[in-house]
Amino acid sequence: MRKKIVNSQWSIVSEKSSAVYKVLLTLFTIFITVAVKAEQTAEKVQMADGLRSNGKIYVVVAVLLTVLVGLFIYVIRLDKKISKIEKSMNS
Repeated sequence: MRKKIVNSQWSIVSEKSSAVYKVLLTLFTIFITVAVKAEQTAEKVQMADGLRSNGKIYVVVAVLLTVLVGLFIYVIRLDKKISKIEKSMNS
């Protein structure tokens, strides 16, 4: 009877890992497809050159960095709060 339980647990794990493998493979395929398309259209797009020549690229970079730093700070604060809640639940 123990063998069946162990085998069923392993089959559940293998089913989950199989599903994760399929999702990762799908995401990788999509990423490669998008990368190839982006490389093909990169020659046609001249927006970055226009922004760079006008000096507006620095505004774009500053906004992106502000958003990313804000997200990073939010995730750190959220992690600290979750850790604090986990510690209070364990004690």
